[in-house]
Amino acid sequence: MIGRFRDEGISRQAATTAVAGFLIGICWLLRWFAPNPLVETALALAATALCGGPIIYEAVRGVWARQVNVDELVTLAILAALVAGEYLAAATVSFIMVLGSLLESFTSARAQRAIEALVELTPETVRLLTGSGESVVPVEEARPGQKALVKPGEKIPVDGIVLEGRASVDQSSVTGEPIPVDAEPGTRVFAGTFVHGGALTLEITRVGEDSTLGKIVSLVRDAELHQARIVRSADRFAKWFTPAILVIATLAWLLTGDFMRAVAVLVVGCPCALILATPTAVVAAMGAAARRGIIIKGGRFLEALADVDAVVFDKTGTLTAGRPDLRSIHCMNGASSQEVLRWCAAVEQNSEHPLAAALVQAARREEIPLCAVADFESTPGVGVRGNVEGICIRIGRDPGAGTAPAISEGDTVLWVHRDEDCVAAITLGDEVRPSAAPAVRDLKALGIRSLHLLSGDRAETVARLAREVGIESWHGALLPHEKVERLRELQAEGRRIMYVGDGVNDGPALATSHVGVAMGSGASPLALEAAPIALLHADVGQIPTLIRLGRTTKRRIMENLLVFAVMFNAIAIALASAGVLSPIAAAVTHNVGSVAVVLNSARLIRFKGGRG
Repeated sequence: MIGRFRDEGISRQAATTAVAGFLIGICWLLRWFAPNPLVETALALAATALCGGPIIYEAVRGVWARQVNVDELVTLAILAALVAGEYLAAATVSFIMVLGSLLESFTSARAQRAIEALVELTPETVRLLTGSGESVVPVEEARPGQKALVKPGEKIPVDGIVLEGRASVDQSSVTGEPIPVDAEPGTRVFAGTFVHGGALTLEITRVGEDSTLGKIVSLVRDAELHQARIVRSADRFAKWFTPAILVIATLAWLLTGDFMRAVAVLVVGCPCALILATPTAVVAAMGAAARRGIIIKGGRFLEALADVDAVVFDKTGTLTAGRPDLRSIHCMNGASSQEVLRWCAAVEQNSEHPLAAALVQAARREEIPLCAVADFESTPGVGVRGNVEGICIRIGRDPGAGTAPAISEGDTVLWVHRDEDCVAAITLGDEVRPSAAPAVRDLKALGIRSLHLLSGDRAETVARLAREVGIESWHGALLPHEKVERLRELQAEGRRIMYVGDGVNDGPALATSHVGVAMGSGASPLALEAAPIALLHADVGQIPTLIRLGRTTKRRIMENLLVFAVMFNAIAIALASAGVLSPIAAAVTHNVGSVAVVLNSARLIRFKGGRG
């Protein structure tokens, strides 16, 4: 219900803004092709009423609450333009500001929809086991200590401990680990994860909001509600700019008795350059980012990029490709790697396990044809077996009598048996993105020394990846709320954090951080909604580019504010106060400053992402 009212409010605001934009467009067409001052004035005043009315209302509320921000500046600009007879200018200024507010409203709504989408990950019912058999009840009616049954292909609806059964459980939505867990009695499982290849009987430990997935929902919601407000540069200037203009205009009137001097001061001091300083730079920067496949959902996040001094990475799907890949085949007892891969691919082609897909893909890359398999059998938690060319091939986690070769720390190992002999140990791991290590080096070159790797994967796997890409600080086996705790520890040290992730389990961290970045088109819907920045291409090498863009954008904004909004306006205000500039000349001068801001901001369109 709340979401419906929220969306209806945004729709009304969008409709009002569209009507005002249409009226302003007609005004400009009339001015250029068929001048009609009377019609232009009427349409401009109507557009000003539609967009400027709410701004003036908020400005009055701000003054009443003794707060000065951009609303007061925009109100001053609108009133000064109206006094000077610049009705179209008043309409255009109010339209630009309302359009920016509308974009922020859409971003806020997307964050709320992220929470709603996350809730939908949890099944609504649970299959309870009682003395009289099975009964399907709503999840909220389940209680800790009860028994639940989850069948193959189903989502686990509650947190629990496995009592009976064996199966592979895909826990990537919670832990981020790409390789499914072999669940057996005593294994801890989570709500929202998938069961493959077997049925599990669970003892329920947590339900609903108390479950691990429920905590993810709460963390995302809390982060959205309590996220520190990013103060815009224009808001900081507004605290002194607005009162200063009013005081100068009043003094010019009182000291000279010439009301038109006060009008000239208000017109030339009309803070269009100040108002345009940030949005024009932001629009240009967002355009430059979009060309590189980077979507930024709001100007405040672009400004915030410039302040980032710590970058925290997720592992799976961020620094790695997020899927298991064949690393090596260690052969024994006279077998060759080609033979082993052919046997394994033949058997695994009938399995739906992610590790099976990695072996089949490896065989296809080597152009090894897939042989037929007979008597295929899959045993959850144990492995698979089948007859290939008259040979019994077994693949599983148990080495049997095999002699362990030198295997890289953190790899997943599958042992291959031919009849009774162990003939190979196959290692699989998550493929590291080629751009990961260069990106870390670039971040260090930018002066960002606080680099961290947080993952739900095994500690030894995380440690190896950290060494490989050059990150000194890492933590593994973390649940989503534990990642948030690590981020808050960094925030307590005064760090301005960028978090980069791609999974459901990254949602709370993306929302908690100063700037969240979702990786790639394969990122989960939750990550894309919770993060204010999304990389359409899974290229972690864009992270240093993002920070350079943020820093360059902030420089342009400060140039706009200091050079044109302050220095240029100060000279013009002095001339208007002295009577050198009439109201009409003041309007022309003021427009020169505004055009200069736009041209300076437009330089960002040519941003190349280099080090300069």
